[in-house]
Amino acid sequence: MKLNQHLDTCNMKKNILLKIIVCFFILQFVSCDSNDDCGSYLSPSPSITYISIEDSEGNSLLGENNEYKPSKITLTRGTDTLLLDFSEGNDKIAIVLFFEQLESEKNYSLNLNAEETEILNLTLKINRGECFDVSETETFRLNGAETQPENGAYIIQK
Repeated sequence: MKLNQHLDTCNMKKNILLKIIVCFFILQFVSCDSNDDCGSYLSPSPSITYISIEDSEGNSLLGENNEYKPSKITLTRGTDTLLLDFSEGNDKIAIVLFFEQLESEKNYSLNLNAEETEILNLTLKINRGECFDVSETETFRLNGAETQPENGAYIIQK
């Protein structure tokens, strides 16, 4: 009987060891790795920056019922007209610039109306990520002068 018990114990240990090895290989095959395809991650939100047009008291001058109407504002470079979007929040409207359509260190004309144009020049910095690269504004020039953001937006003061 002792020999049978010993054989049973040995077989049980072999089975457990075999199961552990099989589990290890299965886990290696299906586990996530930092170099895995990033398809399972959500893509980052688009790289954008905001521009606000305000008077000296900080009141927004953007709006269809205001001095600068979003429907009349365009962004151009040469003969190309780029997509602009507008965002509303905190009782202000802001112009949204999408980095994907901008070239770093190039001049763009922000046509506020038929008579007024501002020259924008952004230096874009690309932050390399494991799954996604994210662009951000390194410098923002308005009519040649470097400008810093205030409350998350670059201000054109009128």
